[in-house]
Amino acid sequence: MSESPPRLRKVWPLLTGAVVAGVLGYLFFVFPYASGYGDFRMRVVTAMRFLWMDPDWTHGMLVPPIVLALLIYKRKQLFATVPAGSMWGLPVLILGFFVYWIGYRANVYYFGFAAGQILLAGAILWFLGVQYFWRLFFIWCFFGFTWPLNAVAQELQVAYHLRVVMVQISSGFLNLIGMENVVVGTSIQSAATGEAVQGSAYKLDVADPCSGIRSIFALLMVTALWGYLTLKEPWQRWVLFFSAPLLAIIGNFFRIMLLVFGSLAFGTDFAIGEEGGTSKYHFFAGIAVFVVALTAMVILSKFLKSGPKIFRRRHVVRNMGMGEKTVEETGG
Repeated sequence: MSESPPRLRKVWPLLTGAVVAGVLGYLFFVFPYASGYGDFRMRVVTAMRFLWMDPDWTHGMLVPPIVLALLIYKRKQLFATVPAGSMWGLPVLILGFFVYWIGYRANVYYFGFAAGQILLAGAILWFLGVQYFWRLFFIWCFFGFTWPLNAVAQELQVAYHLRVVMVQISSGFLNLIGMENVVVGTSIQSAATGEAVQGSAYKLDVADPCSGIRSIFALLMVTALWGYLTLKEPWQRWVLFFSAPLLAIIGNFFRIMLLVFGSLAFGTDFAIGEEGGTSKYHFFAGIAVFVVALTAMVILSKFLKSGPKIFRRRHVVRNMGMGEKTVEETGG
């Protein structure tokens, strides 16, 4: 009789864990949750997989395996102590189930996505405790990239605003280097010169793919992961993370320039594609977006690591009383 309480304390977390896992598995993988704008209710996972088919959100399917890899890679640091569950997980779990219920009643699966994120936080707190939650905080936040937020992006008209920005930047640069152009809506066309009519040299419509919408959300995920793995200071990680929109603009600007100069050199059919289609050149220009953006990300991360060291070294040299000329030589 005296041994039953210790045994119960050992078995109880396993039993409750199995129950919670079973309930969450049923709610997200089996239960018909919402239809959105469709005709029948879908499971949360089915809705998520359907939205992943959108090229803007395909990166979401990579998040679960990345999270698993991070847990394995960082297991010694993350699980260095014995976990101790916290009662703070209970109200968080209740909140998650409440949000899930609201989404079911409102027939909106985006509430199901939010509920999944909240329930994950509640489970971590309930089984592992507050200390472990803060250790896993980045991984928990990173898991949020799993959920596609198409409706939010459409409501905020992210793609349209990016298209306007890309048109203004690209048109301004072309004018700066002496290539007169005309902006028509969200398209850039060669200006009429001599016998050449407007748009005869190149005519590029900055559509959603060229706006950066397909790269900005993926780059947010990549910069968060790269900063977590390579940078130590939180401010460095935040700077790199918030640079993702700028990196997307840089990459897509490079793409637009490839299409413009490709049209001038080889013709629009070769560079952009025939009416209703996309050429191979156009396709590889799209790949160049990520090559340029990721290269810029690596350069920025290296600067964030080395830049403050340079500034500190110059400060130390000045304190030693060395001259301005020596300071510049040492700092350079």
